[in-house]
Amino acid sequence: MGQSTYTEDNEDGTYSVGVRDENGYKTGEWTKYYSSGKVFIIADYVNDTLQGTVKSFYKNGRIQAENDYIGGKLNGISKQYDIKGTPIREISYKENLIFGNCKYYEEGVLDNERYYKNGVIDGPCKDYRKGKLYMEYVRHASGRISNQVCYDIKTGKKRNCGFF
Repeated sequence: MGQSTYTEDNEDGTYSVGVRDENGYKTGEWTKYYSSGKVFIIADYVNDTLQGTVKSFYKNGRIQAENDYIGGKLNGISKQYDIKGTPIREISYKENLIFGNCKYYEEGVLDNERYYKNGVIDGPCKDYRKGKLYMEYVRHASGRISNQVCYDIKTGKKRNCGFF
C-alpha cells in the first residue's frame, strides 16, 4: 500500500492535509487549515505521534504558538504570542510538565520569571516593572518565600524590601 496523501475535513470547518503510512499512521508534516484556506497548524508526526516543533497561527497569519514535542510530549520551550505577534509567555516543559525557567510578558515587556519543578513553582523568581528588575526571591514548593532582594527600578541598586 505505501504512503498516501490525505485531506481530512473537520467538524469545525477546518481541514488537514498530510501523509499516512501503510498502517494508517500520520507521518511527516501535516498542515491544518482554516476554512478560508489559511494555515492554522503545522505539525510533524512519527508513527502518529507528534515530534518536533508544532506551530499554530492566527487567522491573520501571525504566529500564535510554537511548541516542541518529543515522543508526543511537550519538551522544551513553548512560546505563545498575541494576535499582533507580541510575546505573551515562554514556558519550559519536560515530559508534559512545566519544568525550568518560564518567562511572562505584559504587552511584550518582561513582567516576571518563575522556576518550576514538576509543574510547581519551586526556585528562583524575578519580578520586573517596565522591563526592569524589581525583586528577586526564592519560592519553595510549600509556598514559603526566602532570599528576597529588591531593587530600585531607576538606579538598579538594591533597596529595602519593606511593603509599607
